[in-house]
Amino acid sequence: MPADYPNRHPLTAPMPTPTPGNKLRVGACVRAALVLSLLLLMPVAGQITVTNVAVAQRPGTKLVDITYDVASTPPGTVSVTLVVTSGAAAVPATSVTGAVGGGVATGAGKAIVWNAGADWNGNVASLNYTLTADGLPPCPQFSPIVTASSGVTERMAK
Repeated sequence: MPADYPNRHPLTAPMPTPTPGNKLRVGACVRAALVLSLLLLMPVAGQITVTNVAVAQRPGTKLVDITYDVASTPPGTVSVTLVVTSGAAAVPATSVTGAVGGGVATGAGKAIVWNAGADWNGNVASLNYTLTADGLPPCPQFSPIVTASSGVTERMAK
């Protein structure tokens, strides 16, 4: 407790008047309170949804077309991952192009092409295809980092 407030309880003592010696301390407290209040008012995680997933093999080829829609609140970019499985076993799916990986803008009509023949030479009709979208909401520098994700598994129509 400051020397100019003797015999007073710290919770009932009046706020000291800013002087050249304590201006920095009072200013730092005000800035900290402002940053904390801004953090409490901000959304910490957006919602990401993947919908309308469709998978089709191009006739006479080993190319697989995967289309989907992805939305997030707030809108922005997401990272899209494709996982292909046969039962419980993972199938390599590295020969992919299109709206996959980081920096995919949210919206409708996204498309991925997987060259299954380059990665795997089995029957693509028996596979499961899982799309997952992850993203960080746009937040100022001091906000907590919380991720949101959504995933959809689809089987190819036979």
